[in-house]
Amino acid sequence: PIPSPILDESWGSSTRAEALESQIHDFLTLWSLDETSAQLLRTRTQDAAREIIWKFKPKANTRNANTEFQLFVKQAEFGRDPSGKGGLGDMLRPVEVKDIDSEL
Repeated sequence: PIPSPILDESWGSSTRAEALESQIHDFLTLWSLDETSAQLLRTRTQDAAREIIWKFKPKANTRNANTEFQLFVKQAEFGRDPSGKGGLGDMLRPVEVKDIDSEL
């Protein structure tokens, strides 16, 4: 499994983190996103993950939502506004995640 900073208790209440994880699961299912896209989303801050979920809307004729999603996140990460709804910039940079298993 991919370590997720979203479930890290230092990020706020576990209820809030669990609610976001549920939203992420629903989002990934809605767009049929693969594990690479899931990791890209789960390694962002909670605020960035929420913004991504809110702003990502692939075009109706999109054949590969994974490619469009990954491009969306990468463009936003470098200060471009792929959605037209306001830039995300540094907020989208991945956060460092500790692997708990390696510390045991």
